[in-house]
Amino acid sequence: KALFLFYILSFFVMTCLFPVLTLLYMYKKKLISTLYVGERKERFYPLIITLAYYVVYLIFFALKVSDTITTFMLLIPIIGMLLAFILTFFIKVSFHSIAMGAMLGFLFVLPNIRQYLYIVIALFVAGCVCSACLVLHRNNIKQVILGFVVGFVSSIVGLLI
Repeated sequence: KALFLFYILSFFVMTCLFPVLTLLYMYKKKLISTLYVGERKERFYPLIITLAYYVVYLIFFALKVSDTITTFMLLIPIIGMLLAFILTFFIKVSFHSIAMGAMLGFLFVLPNIRQYLYIVIALFVAGCVCSACLVLHRNNIKQVILGFVVGFVSSIVGLLI
């Protein structure tokens, strides 16, 4: 039980706390102009650093547990961030839409018949989040759709790996 708690806590620290603290540090040091990281050129370092946190967690913790679902759940954002990093050289893509597409893709590839309710709820949440990106003028429709597709594809590719 203590080991499980350690993995949950380390997951939170490596995939949430450290990336947020890094973003705050970069903002304080004026390496990024806003916490929204709205400028395409400012997205490279936060992406690479967050990607590094996820990869480190995958290597040092998730692979030791040998839990297929945990590994799969970590591969999805890693693939999504890699694709977002590549795309950021050419176009700004919605990170929130990537997350929503990945969430839906994950639910679609899970082999569970009772997941339809989760898919409906996830569709609603994804619609709200993607709409918020548009309403708040953080992204345009092209960036939102591209992000969603990237996230969904990340789930499919993560399953195939």
